[in-house]
Amino acid sequence: MTLSDSIRSLALYFFLGHVHTSKDSFQYYRFPDGRSEKVERRDIPQCPPNHLRIVVLSDTHNRHDRLGPMPQCDLFVHCGDILMTGKKFSHQFQLSVLQHFDEWMGQIPADKKVVIAGNHDDILFKFSTEERKRLFKNAHYLENESLEWKGAHIWASPISFGSSPNKAFQSSDFENEVLAKLPSKS
Repeated sequence: MTLSDSIRSLALYFFLGHVHTSKDSFQYYRFPDGRSEKVERRDIPQCPPNHLRIVVLSDTHNRHDRLGPMPQCDLFVHCGDILMTGKKFSHQFQLSVLQHFDEWMGQIPADKKVVIAGNHDDILFKFSTEERKRLFKNAHYLENESLEWKGAHIWASPISFGSSPNKAFQSSDFENEVLAKLPSKS
């Protein structure tokens, strides 16, 4: 890690805190009706037979390993923003955070794990899609494509719209690529 990375990392440590806000509960959704309730970690109900437990989270911003244990699930999906402010750190530092994230994903108790990039994940945008896929050894990287698994159909894209100064996956060329790959509605 360069001196500049060390200083920025220390500044983020003080800005974000060294411990993530305690997350003793999850927002638990039941489908097909979509009812939602807040459930304490220790009180997550058993998954009924012939159902899938899917855990979805995003925006961990370099703090993925501070979230505590994840519940046992069939499918775990991380929907982007693995990094906080990647463009301010060196290429090597960002790759080391991604490697650490991939190691953390390897510890998630899930049968299938999926990763989607986000607008903060600037380092990923600098690679080709195939290179991005190779960075994740413990999860399936999805980008403008589908995955069918145990009856679940997932189509994912890292595209995001907004006015954030973090612009990865937000170019008009990338938007055109996404639109060209959208699955049909049938």
